[in-house]
Amino acid sequence: MPYKLSRWALKTVLVTYLSKNPRLEELLDLALEERFADLPQIVSRYNSRTEYLRLSTAKTVDEVDTILTSLTWEELEQIYDLLPSPYARYFKAFLPLYDFEKMYPAFSRGDLSEAKTSFLRQEDLVVFERCVRERTFTCLIKTFLGNIRKCLGVGISKGYTITVEDYSDSLKCLILTVTASYTKYFLNMVKLGIKEEEHPGEFIENVLRDFKSVSGYKHEFENVVDYLSSISKSEPYRVAILEARYVYSKCKDYLLYSPQVIDLLTLYLLNRYFELHILRYTLPQSWVVR
Repeated sequence: MPYKLSRWALKTVLVTYLSKNPRLEELLDLALEERFADLPQIVSRYNSRTEYLRLSTAKTVDEVDTILTSLTWEELEQIYDLLPSPYARYFKAFLPLYDFEKMYPAFSRGDLSEAKTSFLRQEDLVVFERCVRERTFTCLIKTFLGNIRKCLGVGISKGYTITVEDYSDSLKCLILTVTASYTKYFLNMVKLGIKEEEHPGEFIENVLRDFKSVSGYKHEFENVVDYLSSISKSEPYRVAILEARYVYSKCKDYLLYSPQVIDLLTLYLLNRYFELHILRYTLPQSWVVR
């Protein structure tokens, strides 16, 4: 059985991984400046993920996607193996966020078996089965949040530390992230003239009905809706990049200096989630999709 780290050691590992090159903050700057990442130069620095040089061998966008997914999954597995069971359950409940974009097309067609996911096994999708009937993006998000709530509700660190950790900041960041994701989806549907689901404002109201503990931060969620709605008109080609910068910078402020494992674990998982999207954009092979 893999060795499970102590609380102090686990926080040290998470902070170390957050500081490894290539760093999300640098990738976001490159993407916003419309410059490519020089991977050999970036990973030649101290505390780098040298295995990311494998991305330099990719010739196409599909190859980039395959290698990047593999690299991310290998690292996530390493972190998972170090987690005591309360955090491991939370980690597994978090993973669907990584696969939403691949899950939704299959669910919208009403066929669970068509979901070709990268981070979830087919049996992991059973908890989303009702969304096959509803065929809505909101169903996926609300089911995801419901599973997160179950993990957090039992006391994320019960039996591992003396005191149960306060997960309100982590929950706030997760709701901010999915609100941004839903807003981007909603705005795309409006542009395509497709019958949209509930307005983002209504989405927020419905989510907060189930998560009253963060209702005091409603303005934070409304702000991200307003921000994305504005830039989708002025800078539509940069929405995904600006979304990542906005949400991650907010969550970094909330979580990075927290003494709690749950907060650092949440920040790490969000970091790698956004990195999957931004690193693809900053590689030279991405020119064909710019």
